[in-house]
Amino acid sequence: MRVLNGNLNASSGNFQVPDSVAYLPQKLDIADAKTIADMFGIRDLIDALSALESGAYDEALFERVGDDWDVPEQILAELSRYGLSYLLDSDDGEGTSPLEFFRRPVTSLSGGETMQIALCAVLLGGPDYLLLDEPTNNLDTGARKRLMAMLQTANVSALVASHDRQLLHSVDRIAELYDGQLRVFEGNYEAYQEVVRQEQEHAAHDLKDARQEERRQIREQQALQTRLARDARRGRQFSKSKRKPGMALGNDKNRHEKKSAKRKAGQKQALERSRRNVQKAQLHLREEEKVYIDLEDTVLAYGTKVLQLSLNDPALATETCPAMVTITGPEKLRIAGANGAGKTTLLRSIVGQEPKLAGRYSVDYVLGEFGYLPQAISLPEDKTVWEVVTEANRRVEPQRLRNKLAELLFRDDDVHAHVNALSGGERFRVAFAYELLRDPPPKLLILDEPTNNLDIPTVNWLAEVLQSYQGALVVVSHDEEFCAEIGFSQKIVLPRL
Repeated sequence: MRVLNGNLNASSGNFQVPDSVAYLPQKLDIADAKTIADMFGIRDLIDALSALESGAYDEALFERVGDDWDVPEQILAELSRYGLSYLLDSDDGEGTSPLEFFRRPVTSLSGGETMQIALCAVLLGGPDYLLLDEPTNNLDTGARKRLMAMLQTANVSALVASHDRQLLHSVDRIAELYDGQLRVFEGNYEAYQEVVRQEQEHAAHDLKDARQEERRQIREQQALQTRLARDARRGRQFSKSKRKPGMALGNDKNRHEKKSAKRKAGQKQALERSRRNVQKAQLHLREEEKVYIDLEDTVLAYGTKVLQLSLNDPALATETCPAMVTITGPEKLRIAGANGAGKTTLLRSIVGQEPKLAGRYSVDYVLGEFGYLPQAISLPEDKTVWEVVTEANRRVEPQRLRNKLAELLFRDDDVHAHVNALSGGERFRVAFAYELLRDPPPKLLILDEPTNNLDIPTVNWLAEVLQSYQGALVVVSHDEEFCAEIGFSQKIVLPRL
């Protein structure tokens, strides 16, 4: 993405891009955008219109506005078209004026709202092409649908880097970067999966045939060696009998040796050819390493009180947001809700990083043995994998830690890799090990948007681990497929604050 956008020089190869390319990175660079007006590049216009609205009639103000009197209304119309008109709502129900809306601080927006407004601003610029890097990270279900609708209705092509399966189901083509090669598949993610599945079936069949042929050639080589050794013994016995003149015997021996050498060379070539075919067949077979970890001693007895939450205002209780939430035993609770509803605040209250009365619910009780993986994983960049994990697990036997890290694909010298050199999925596995490999291991696991920044194989692995986890779970996630795979026993939906 950075190469295509011109932020990074390509080390090899070549590419072409349209004249006007708009790029939205995974982490939006909005440090200089203090208000929504800044995001649309109309800060000076809004300031001038605000001054005129307050009665400061100055010729310079009219010059600053020029012919752009209706630009704010045009932007609001676009936001409304993309389903973002709710942003103009106010607590008193009277709504927010357009100028007040554009003066709204960016810090008052959720991450999802910021991404949607940034995309709207980019589309209004009329680019020839869009580059989007993980655009659905941190978006709630409604925001994801709105963003996908924005992309589908926008009259511009887009290249999207994403591990969001829901988004990938709506694309026209899949470009896969695998083993250093870029390959394009027609159709959405489901079509891509089917093509890969069929190819892998054929590759597995071809590899099976190649290995059978290799074994057959090995057997034929062994049989040939046995026959040649037998013929050599017969030749020596015949030579001793002296039933032929010496010169004739010598000629027979030379012919036999040449014929044997030719047969050996032919068999050797056939065996080498079969082995090359095995290697060629193996190249077409995707043998991705599977992450596996056995979480010992996480069994939580049924009936054990794990978590109790009480709604601060019982009058606001609904079927999906009850007055009291209680988890006992190995239950799995999903916390859902729109961006800005206070899901992360609630988790931080549960783990003691926010007051227990913060947000919509109060925390009445929480099991002491818990592990917490926040949305933004923070690890010491200058430390190695081994240093990070052992600092939190000093009582655990080093060999046991090594075995567990090997299950997480950190083998041998991999444990000495520095955190700043790890991918997003590797960083998650380190944070997972940091929390889950403690002694004693946590009986309650609390995860905040755990699939953000994870590749699809790691998401699949995490779903499998959480399915087999025998403790209690509290998870905030907008990933519907991931949540369906886990199978939650309870779900609460927090309304927007």
